Amino acid sequence: MKTFIYMLRHCDSIKTGNEKDRGLTEKGVTDAQRLIKILQEENINTVISSPYTRSVLTVQPFAEYIGQNVVILENLKERVFSPEKKRLSDNELQCLLEKSFEEPDFSLKGGESNN
Repeated sequence: MKTFIYMLRHCDSIKTGNEKDRGLTEKGVTDAQRLIKILQEENINTVISSPYTRSVLTVQPFAEYIGQNVVILENLKERVFSPEKKRLSDNELQCLLEKSFEEPDFSLKGGESNN
């Protein structure tokens, strides 16, 4: 017996608001519905998500389609770059990502390093 694990990135999300509670855009909601058609032939029987709302909303339509609840894993979440509630811009995030791979112990005050 083989086990296959499919990892998905959340669908298009709203760019403002709290990181944990941001939902999906209209496009994201539409794309989440499209996942049903894409995944329906894969014999998936368990759906697991991070606790982030955008992630749950991405997989929930498929979980409902197969008659399952989404299993939430609290530790399956993004690294904390900064304890501030403010969302980093894509440019700020790109610079931090590059520096974090160049210097594995690098972190912003109160944030997590790669190590």
